[in-house]
Amino acid sequence: MVCVFTIVITKAPSAKMAEALVGISRPQRFSPPVANEVTPIAMPHQPTSFPNRRTQPRRSIRLLTKIVFPDGERPPLSGFTHDLSWGGACLLVSDVLPPAVADFQLMMSWTPEQPILANACLLRSRVREDGRTQIAVRFSQLTLAHHARLVSLLEQSRHEGEAVLPLAPALEIVVNEPAQMHRLLAEIATGRLTLTVFHAYEIDQSIRFSLTRMRDRDGEGLRARIVDVQPFQINDFDWITVYRITLRFEHPLASLKQSVERQLDQALAASPHDTPLFAVAFAPVADAIAGTSC
Repeated sequence: MVCVFTIVITKAPSAKMAEALVGISRPQRFSPPVANEVTPIAMPHQPTSFPNRRTQPRRSIRLLTKIVFPDGERPPLSGFTHDLSWGGACLLVSDVLPPAVADFQLMMSWTPEQPILANACLLRSRVREDGRTQIAVRFSQLTLAHHARLVSLLEQSRHEGEAVLPLAPALEIVVNEPAQMHRLLAEIATGRLTLTVFHAYEIDQSIRFSLTRMRDRDGEGLRARIVDVQPFQINDFDWITVYRITLRFEHPLASLKQSVERQLDQALAASPHDTPLFAVAFAPVADAIAGTSC
C-alpha cells in the first residue's frame, strides 16, 4: 500500500517537543539525540527487502533509449524501455553490457525536444536467446527538469478507469514559521535532510518529498532516498515511538540550489518585511549531472 504522510510544523508547546518532533531546528545536524533528551531503542539490522524489485506502480512505456557509459570510451548501447516507474526501468538493449559496469546514463527519447536523462545503476541483467540483454536499473539522479518530465510521462500513461495510485510514497512537510522554513531549506541545499517522523520508513526506500506552498515547477516533489532510520522515545512521552530519518536527495546540488532559491524568493515575496535569520550557503557544483553510485 502506498501512503502519504504529512508533517505540520507549527509553534510547538515546548522546546523539547519541538526539537523531538521536528528535528530540523539546527541545519546540517546529523548526530543522534543526546542522552538526556531521548531514549534510543535497539534496532536489529535488517537488509533491504527485495533490492531488485520496484514497489512503485509500473507503466508499460516503450521509449527508444541509449545507454551512455561514464568513461566515454565505449560506444553507447541502443535499446528501448519495457516499463517505467518512479524508481527505475526495465530495458531491452542491443548487446551485452560491458563487464564490471554498474553505473551509466540513460537517454530516453520521450520527444525530440524533451528527452529524459537519468543517471542509473544496474540491478540485474540477463542475455536472451536472441542476443539482446534484458536489464533492470534504478534511477540514482535526475535534474529537477528531467524528473518533472519523467513524472509527467508516468502520469499521462495511466489507463482509463485505472485506480489513481501515488507514483511513490510521499512525505509532505507543512511549515508555518519562516525561521523553520529557512533552516529546512538550508539543510536541503546540502543534499541531505534529517528530521523526525512517526512512520517507520525502510532504509533505501525511495520517496517523494515536498514542502509547503511549492511552486508549480516543483510540484512533483523532490526525489529522496532513506539512508538512515533511528527509532527513539521521548522521555516525557515514552509511550510514543518516533523515528529520526536521514534523506539523501537524488538531484544534483545545482538543481537543489535552484529549487531552494525559488522557495526563498517565494517566501520573501509573501512576507517582504521578514528578514532571513541567516544566509543560505551553497557548495560550488558543476552544471552537468555528476556520477552517483548506488
